[in-house]
Amino acid sequence: GTVIDETAPKYEIRIFAKRGDKDEFRAMYNPDSSTTSLEDTVKEVGYVQGYALDINVTEDSPYKFILLSGEVTDINNISYNGSESDEIEGVTLNKNRITVTKPAVFTVVVVDKFNNKSSLIMKLGEYIDTTVPTARVTEEYRDFYKLRLYVELEDKDNNGDQTKTVTLLSPTGLSFVDGKYYYEFTENKSITLYFVDIAGNIGYKTITVNSLDMNPPFGS
Repeated sequence: GTVIDETAPKYEIRIFAKRGDKDEFRAMYNPDSSTTSLEDTVKEVGYVQGYALDINVTEDSPYKFILLSGEVTDINNISYNGSESDEIEGVTLNKNRITVTKPAVFTVVVVDKFNNKSSLIMKLGEYIDTTVPTARVTEEYRDFYKLRLYVELEDKDNNGDQTKTVTLLSPTGLSFVDGKYYYEFTENKSITLYFVDIAGNIGYKTITVNSLDMNPPFGS
């Protein structure tokens, strides 16, 4: 006779951080073998510009993904032939990859042809950071021919919370003292600082100095 499949689909998730135009693999989650919860796994990945989630399913029968908005715990009425995914802002499904670019809470149901189901709830947004880091510049004059500028880099996430880490990309070799970089101008010119936050957002600031006296008077 016909073999009826009564086994719920098994799955594991590969979590990628979107960084610029690249996807960086960060973590694997498997409900049967992972020691941390899905929520804690996402937390450990840290700040990202967005997520790409590859859901690898082990299942003998044909199956599909149904995405539901919000936390859905009762999935009894979800069926292989009768259910469609919700439209969720910032969330797209392409084959087995879910891309998330905005804070979202949603439920993924993996349903096979015989209506066996597995589901998982994704709460993504706390660590989505698309806010560019900033630089605060303070001047400290030394004398007519030399000017020292202090630069303090800081970054906030999309909720306005400090993310702690900003890295100066260029110029390299600036001195670092008490949490601030400093640059000594000995001539009038412009420099542009480039810096990146932990999620991969790049900020820049151009500093122009034109106040130095480049024609020192000679003693008589």
